[in-house]
Amino acid sequence: MKKLFLLIIVLLGLLGCYTSTKPESGPKIPKTSPIHAVSGYLDALKGKNFNKAYSYISVLYAGNLDVESWVLNMKKTLVDKSNWNLSNYRIESVQIFGVQAYVTAELDVSYRIPKNDELVNKTVEVQYVLSSMDNKWKINSDDLVGKDSETPNADNSF
Repeated sequence: MKKLFLLIIVLLGLLGCYTSTKPESGPKIPKTSPIHAVSGYLDALKGKNFNKAYSYISVLYAGNLDVESWVLNMKKTLVDKSNWNLSNYRIESVQIFGVQAYVTAELDVSYRIPKNDELVNKTVEVQYVLSSMDNKWKINSDDLVGKDSETPNADNSF
């Protein structure tokens, strides 16, 4: 009887050590809207604050570059080489599918064509693909859609 009592106490002790909370199974859906991430990114680009812009993108989107290398690359390709400028943007749509989201924005951009130094002003429509990472929305990729999908840029991202 004493052994049975000890066995029950040991089993209860083991059950008490087992946590009833389920382990996290993958990324959580962030509490903020993916629009916040895209707007933050575009505002940072508009102000040429590439350090801040980096905080809204995934390492994949940054081409596996650390923040310093990515900022240097953006300054060389967008600012120095093509004088790329974002003057305005409008968020057009957002779709959320669990931990992935799509945000479409219309961008008013200008840039210089290096060959002839011609200044080009265009309105382009860009679809951003975001994923939940560390409980935040991060931009993973973008694609030119709609109005003008022939705007060149150095790293194929806006």
